[in-house]
Amino acid sequence: MISTFNYNAEYIQNKIVEINVNEEAQELGMVFSEEKIQLLRDTICKGATPQEFDLFVHACKRLGLDPFMRQVHAVKRWDSNLKRESMTI
Repeated sequence: MISTFNYNAEYIQNKIVEINVNEEAQELGMVFSEEKIQLLRDTICKGATPQEFDLFVHACKRLGLDPFMRQVHAVKRWDSNLKRESMTI
């Protein structure tokens, strides 16, 4: 019974953090306009695939980080296992 309680307490704590992060992201204006999205595509995420770009935008919104203030970066690197470039956030 103790392990179930600990799991439930941790789950509830994670949900509270998730709600707080989402509220802070909205308060900080982490809802990007179409202009900002295009600016991200052309500058910070230049060369990213559509999936990588969507992942980057989602991570920014979810974590409440502002890429324009250099709080988060999209880095393209060669992955020798995949034999192509991949993005790291």
